[in-house]
Amino acid sequence: MNSDLDTASLDFDRGATSYHEAGHAVAGFLLGCPVTRAVLSSAKEGHCELPPMARTPFAILQRVQVVLAGEIGVVAFWGLQSGEGEGTDDHALAQAYASDLASTPEEADQLVDWATTLTWTLVRSHKFERLAGALASALLEHGELSGDLVAELLERTARIYAMGG
Repeated sequence: MNSDLDTASLDFDRGATSYHEAGHAVAGFLLGCPVTRAVLSSAKEGHCELPPMARTPFAILQRVQVVLAGEIGVVAFWGLQSGEGEGTDDHALAQAYASDLASTPEEADQLVDWATTLTWTLVRSHKFERLAGALASALLEHGELSGDLVAELLERTARIYAMGG
C-alpha cells in the first residue's frame, strides 16, 4: 500500500513541478521573453533557461515576472502554499533582478510586490491556464523541450484557443 501512496505522491510532485516550469515558460512567451529551454529533471526539480537580458527597466520587470510566474502558477493551479513567497529560490532571484533596477532594498521589495501583482493577473487569465496545461503535459511526456518546441507548442495552443477550441 505504501508503494501506491509513494507513486501518487511522486505523480503529484511531477505534476506540480511541470506546472511550475510551464508557468515560467508561458509568462516568458506572453511577455516577449521566451525561454530557450524547459526541463523537468525529476519529480521536484526542473528549470527554464532564459536568453541574456537587456538591462532596461522594462526588460528587468519582464524577467522578474517570468521568475515569479513559476511559483504563482503552482499556487494558482495546484493550490499549493508551501514554498510560496519570500525564502524561495525564485523569490530570491526576482529580488536580485529588482535590485538591479532599484536604488534601495525597499524599492526592490516594492518592485517585486508590484511585479507579483502583475504576475497574478497574468496567471489568472484563461489563456495562461490553457497554455500552462498544454506545456506541463508536454514536459511530463518528454522531460525536456527546446525553446523552439516550447514556442511552437504555445503558439499552436494559443491559435486553437483563439479559435474557440
